[in-house]
Amino acid sequence: MKKDAIKDMIYGGLLELMRNPDNYYASSVDFKYNHFTKEGHEAVGSFVSAMCGMIHNIEASDLDARAKELMLQDLKKTY
Repeated sequence: MKKDAIKDMIYGGLLELMRNPDNYYASSVDFKYNHFTKEGHEAVGSFVSAMCGMIHNIEASDLDARAKELMLQDLKKTY
């Protein structure tokens, strides 16, 4: 999975949470009155935790790929 896909998932996931009135109150008066409900805070916490796991896996894969590429470049210089 790519970083751009995670960004899209985060945006889309938060948008879906905000669209649910059980999770998010959107004021018709002013956006400064908008807020997550108690259930919404819990949902956001769970969602962010899940996304952090995915981000960690992507970063670990990227680091592994970079390390392998550096090793291959070093081996090519040696031989």
